[in-house]
Amino acid sequence: MADTREQINPKIAGTTKALLQRYCQEQHTTQGDVVEAALGAFFQPVADTLHPDSVQRHLQGLEALLQGVATKQEALEQGVAALMPLLTAIVERLAPPPPAPAPPPPAVADYTALYGPLLAVGAGEDVAAEDGAVSPEAGAPDTAGAERRGWFFRRRPA
Repeated sequence: MADTREQINPKIAGTTKALLQRYCQEQHTTQGDVVEAALGAFFQPVADTLHPDSVQRHLQGLEALLQGVATKQEALEQGVAALMPLLTAIVERLAPPPPAPAPPPPAVADYTALYGPLLAVGAGEDVAAEDGAVSPEAGAPDTAGAERRGWFFRRRPA
């Protein structure tokens, strides 16, 4: 059967024609052969492209790809397992030390601790009970009257 060729004159974009020419130069083929192969692949039914041999080859390629992924995953798991003790040691060394226990609060002094020395000095003196003033016999001045008013109320000269 003689292979007769016919000329077609499709209109295509300039960029597509430039790509076609460059491809033909690189592959050392004609534009007609490339266009004919492309149109044949385009119009060929999908069922014809799924041959059992091609499906088997694709499955073998996928199995090899999955095996490579499984190998890489195992390597990553081993790396993470080896990294965990190192990270734990780093975190333990970088962690701040536990805070020192707070010192106990100072003891609250009772009355005798605060005023014991004063009471011992004034043990022989008489203390008046009514107005809180020290008696003149003990040598303390009398704070009754105007002197008792303090600095706020000053005596006015007469």
